[in-house]
Amino acid sequence: MTVDELDLWDKVSRKMFVSIQPDGIINQFEGHEKLEEFPWKKDGKLDHKVVNQVLEQQGGQLNQYKVSKQADVLMLFYLFSTEELKELLERIGYKFDSSMIPLNILHYTPQMAHNSTLSRITHAWVLSRLDRANAWKLLYGVNTKPISEKLTEQNFLPNSWDMFLEALSSDYFDIQGGSTPEGIHIGAMAGTLDIVQRCYTGLVIKDHILWLDPKLPDSVKRLSFNIRFRKQSLRIEITHAEAVITALQALAEPIRIAFAGKVHELTNSQSLRFSLINEPQQELNSTK
Repeated sequence: MTVDELDLWDKVSRKMFVSIQPDGIINQFEGHEKLEEFPWKKDGKLDHKVVNQVLEQQGGQLNQYKVSKQADVLMLFYLFSTEELKELLERIGYKFDSSMIPLNILHYTPQMAHNSTLSRITHAWVLSRLDRANAWKLLYGVNTKPISEKLTEQNFLPNSWDMFLEALSSDYFDIQGGSTPEGIHIGAMAGTLDIVQRCYTGLVIKDHILWLDPKLPDSVKRLSFNIRFRKQSLRIEITHAEAVITALQALAEPIRIAFAGKVHELTNSQSLRFSLINEPQQELNSTK
């Protein structure tokens, strides 16, 4: 692209319109707030089959209701950090702060029919930003009450672990109602692995540093896996009490690991051990 084209795109990008309500709700589209609330069934269940049944019984069109096939606005909180969203929106003239994240999650979650296995992946991730310790239940949920029933009867917001388990079991139980024989949902499979490795561990790579901020779901007592970072093989072990990162034997340069705002150097055959109990979180020790 030429310099003139880049300059034009910069100007255009700064004139983009985002419909945001005074209370901080980001509209899925302009006028979304004027749509009717979806008429829930008696048992409170909301999925794509129930949506069709209710429309047949009461008439009307889906486009007149506040109901979505899958995550829309909430994708923002799946793709971007708070800092990134603040930068993106302020660049085009809108104010954004972290309080808008739970506000929008609470607003849009009850409107989802989850007519997509990937929708559960997205919701498991964003719900973990509200309650990471319970986020996993949204991924499974096979032997629990319908999520929307919890919402309507108990004013209960599904947690991330519920959504995680639903997504994890999507092909095994064919929760989409016949789509599994046509082919497994490999995107959802990869998404569940990503939830475990990055979401519940809080792993983020920034400025060539591996940041760690773990918070396991209550039902997960221990998590361990290997990753490779900057040519260094790492063993990560996490419980509710501590996190341990070990650099396995490799011909690699020392790497930097960040935890609780502090950056530590990790070299070959060395371990870093961090306490997850104390508030604020503090490093326990480093051992070779």
